[in-house]
Amino acid sequence: LQIDDGKAWGGFAATTGGVADWVFDSVADTLMLDPDMLQRLRENNAYAAGRIGELLIESNSRGYWQASSERLQQVRDIVMHLESGLE
Repeated sequence: LQIDDGKAWGGFAATTGGVADWVFDSVADTLMLDPDMLQRLRENNAYAAGRIGELLIESNSRGYWQASSERLQQVRDIVMHLESGLE
């Protein structure tokens, strides 16, 4: 799973249908919903942190990831917060 290149991640999911929900859940839980990791990402590259969240949201909207409504809303809230800090 290549986080820094959405084409690789989304492309694999789109062409194979072989990316299980638990993979997306793990990415969300580890990189976006873990407060310590999110803080590290913000400090080192807030743009990349936002992009990871955008990729998760896009994966859900394209049907590659069947996120729970709670998890998806948490990711959306984080992305909005990150974007407001970049402006």
